[in-house]
Amino acid sequence: MFRGEPPAGSQPAPLTRSLAPRPESAFAPWDGTTSVIYDTATNRQFDIGYASLVVFSPDSARAAWIAGTSTAAATVMNLATGEVRTYAEGTNVGFLDERRLAVYQASTSTWKVFDLDTGQLSADQSLRSGQAQPGFPSYPPSPAGYYWQFVPDPSTALPRGWAGKNDFRLIEIATGETALRFDAVFAAPAGPGEIVVATTLEGVMTNIFVVNVQTGRAEFISRTRYGQGPNWPLSATARYVLWTDNFCYSEGIDQQGRVQLFDRAARTQTDVDDGTPPAADRYARLTPGNLIAWGSFGASALIDPVSLAFATVLPEPSPPNRLWSPDFRYASYGLVGGHGGLC
Repeated sequence: MFRGEPPAGSQPAPLTRSLAPRPESAFAPWDGTTSVIYDTATNRQFDIGYASLVVFSPDSARAAWIAGTSTAAATVMNLATGEVRTYAEGTNVGFLDERRLAVYQASTSTWKVFDLDTGQLSADQSLRSGQAQPGFPSYPPSPAGYYWQFVPDPSTALPRGWAGKNDFRLIEIATGETALRFDAVFAAPAGPGEIVVATTLEGVMTNIFVVNVQTGRAEFISRTRYGQGPNWPLSATARYVLWTDNFCYSEGIDQQGRVQLFDRAARTQTDVDDGTPPAADRYARLTPGNLIAWGSFGASALIDPVSLAFATVLPEPSPPNRLWSPDFRYASYGLVGGHGGLC
């Protein structure tokens, strides 16, 4: 369906640039056990105590967690005022949208949906496709006003649980109609009214395009190696596209896990070097404010893409679990009971 085509001739090699030295964090060291919210705009931190990993609302206005280490009250904080409100007891919590909170109740193995403003059960108890685990991830997985449906092609199954070809549908929330349908290995939001798409795998290779949702017109970005992992950190804004080459790498291929930054205005590609050996799980994604969220198994710093200097650094030791608000102003540290890895 894409009308954009790769430019004729070979793709120029990216320019390698190094990150600036990493400074010390302005925040106190993490204690290794409790949950914490960090406000990177003011350098304030909120110590939650023993609780579930904090998640954030789609508008970055609220944070939610389960107080305690098992079944306990779902707690929501207004991040602007610090006001705290409790809802029903449960074992997990997440935001469905700016007005609805989902609380998982293990006794009935169901999610109960609450109105954030009234504290009462919402008249709308529905969970759309992709909301089986509300609140994860904190960043928007689809463009505003849309959600994804996709069906993997089992004949293209990858070793780590994803597929090289998936039937993607971009569904408009208001009408339930399909805005776009295409085959790809991966897709994510880009600039306003855009998505970024990685085409169906050819071996380990894919072509990256930015696609206009209304017209279907595609802008070719780069041809790159996908790798094998289901959680490929491909992201885009109106200015940049960012991805990790050969993420969760295929055995026997050199230069695994190099982060690539494409400037859409200048039409240049940068190989970002952090001074350490390439890693299979190198994680980096663009924020709405055109910073790079950088780390391993989740972002622990924000980096300016022009200077490659660190704008924000979270404290050490860094936990195995951390989340950011969709606007990347707030971050949370904490622990969860267990989950799979990035790869």
